[in-house]
Amino acid sequence: MAARHKFLFEKDFDEETEFFDEPEFASGPMLGEGAGTAVEEEPEPEPEAPTFSQEDIDAAREEGYRAGHAEGLETGRAEATAAAEQANADALDRLSQRLEELSAQVRGAAEQRSSESLEVALSLVRKLFPALTRRHGQSEIETLIVESLERLREEPRVVVRVADAQLDALRERIDGLAAKSGFAGKVVLLSDEDLAPGDARADWADGGAERDTARLWREIENAAARALGADRAADTLADRAASDNGAHETAGQTDGNGPATTGETDPASGPETGETANTPDRRSA
Repeated sequence: MAARHKFLFEKDFDEETEFFDEPEFASGPMLGEGAGTAVEEEPEPEPEAPTFSQEDIDAAREEGYRAGHAEGLETGRAEATAAAEQANADALDRLSQRLEELSAQVRGAAEQRSSESLEVALSLVRKLFPALTRRHGQSEIETLIVESLERLREEPRVVVRVADAQLDALRERIDGLAAKSGFAGKVVLLSDEDLAPGDARADWADGGAERDTARLWREIENAAARALGADRAADTLADRAASDNGAHETAGQTDGNGPATTGETDPASGPETGETANTPDRRSA
């Protein structure tokens, strides 16, 4: 057994020490020496330049021509299609604008014809109205009397006023009209110089009814003017009404209060339209 020696710390580590002083390492290369030295490799031979025959060149040229031609055709078709679509769109826009213009012209012509037709019809009615009043005025008055008396069977007394020219003819028929309507009261028939031929007014205790052809005609003219819808038409109607004033006078004039159409009326304002107008104070037949 080897003897043990006590370590006395007498070793000086600052002294130069030559490592690897063993004979086998002194002459040999150190570890890693020459590790970074590149090994020279033989250069690769340069690739040979490709060679093409004339046939290859001609084939490539033909293929390029075909490809370019096809691409040109496709581009040309696309451009032609786009141009045609734009031309069609422009043509449709112009056609649409023209149709709108024609439509406006047609509407204007139709409105003009409608206005002219209404004016002609109104002029004809204005010419015929006096004759119609003379021919049918009496029957209209009788209808007013009968319808009034049918609803006034409990009234003790009804006063009927007509134009003087129609008084005698109605006096002969008034009793028959009262019996036809079932009216048992008294019917008083009077003439009124303010009433035109064809007009009549019936009064009872709490109301009345009247037929006023002058106001009826004015309402017809006002309705026609509203239908025409233009100041020009209204002026035309007014001018024609003035020129045909004689016809109006024949048809009948209103009294000082200006009552109008046949119909049930309000004593204060008169009827607006129609044959009759009911109010608490004046009821129509």
